[in-house]
Amino acid sequence: METTIKLSAILIDMAKLALREPEAVPVASGANAALVLAAAAWNREVRGDEMNPPESYRPLLREFEQMYPDLWESLTSTDCEEIIEEMRAYKRRNHLHDQRFIKACGINMKRNVEVYSEASST
Repeated sequence: METTIKLSAILIDMAKLALREPEAVPVASGANAALVLAAAAWNREVRGDEMNPPESYRPLLREFEQMYPDLWESLTSTDCEEIIEEMRAYKRRNHLHDQRFIKACGINMKRNVEVYSEASST
C-alpha cells in the first residue's frame, strides 16, 4: 500500500520557497501569496504551461497587495514567474509522479492550509 503525502503539506513546503524567512511564522500576506503561487506551479506541472497563466493569479495578488502593502517584503522576489519556476523545479525533483490537480486551496480560520484536489485526467 502506497502512502500519499497530504497535498497541503507539499504546498506548504513549496510556498516556503517564496518566503524570505521560510522558517519564521509567515505574515498573512506572504503566506497567502506564496500559496497562490505554489498552486499555480503545481498545476502547471500536472496539466501543462497553459494552466494558471499570470492573468489568472495577478488579480488575487493585487487584492492581497491592497490589503497588505508590505506584501512583497515577505517574498523572495517580485517576479512571480521566477518564483513559480523554482517551485516547479521542486515538484519535479520531489513529486514527479504525483498528478493530483488542485481545484482550490487556501488558509482557513484556524490558519491551516486546505487543498481540494482531484486525480489528473491527463
